[in-house]
Amino acid sequence: MKNSRLYSRYAKALFDLASEQNLIEKIFADMQLVHHTIETNRSLALMLQSPIIKIDKKKNILKEIFSNSISELTQKYLDIISSKRRDSSIMGIASGYLDLYNEFKGIKKVVLRTAFAMREADKERIKQLLKTQTGFTIELKEIIEPGLIGGFILTLDDKQYDASLLKQIKQLHKQFDNNLYIKGF
Repeated sequence: MKNSRLYSRYAKALFDLASEQNLIEKIFADMQLVHHTIETNRSLALMLQSPIIKIDKKKNILKEIFSNSISELTQKYLDIISSKRRDSSIMGIASGYLDLYNEFKGIKKVVLRTAFAMREADKERIKQLLKTQTGFTIELKEIIEPGLIGGFILTLDDKQYDASLLKQIKQLHKQFDNNLYIKGF
């Protein structure tokens, strides 16, 4: 993320405020909605990024979209964020809040990229192995990428374990390129 420090600071401030007012769960639901809405609506995301659109117009649009769906605290928070000209960061802040919530609840998100769909038993086994390693409850998201040929790529936090056939083929290709054998005739 481009401004992850900014996102995490604003998200932490909202999380602390929600914690003080015992609204952690409600604000979590609000931030899920805000994040999902911006992520799935390209025109809204572009509008928030635009420096040409006036702040008041952006505030009114956000209020119109979310006023009936989110709590008063979240609505005021979005209003403050817009006033500070950080409206382009709303999706990042929402993502930061979701990460803080997951950490608070002891949940780790894991992305598993495979060449084909895995069996549920294998996914559960991976979840259990990661749970014993990390001590956190694992939320697994599977992404199917046929280009991997076989194997998998597992991403947890900022770490990635690549056990794909594509990686192994690339490593073999690199070894063949570095082959020092020279024909003597």
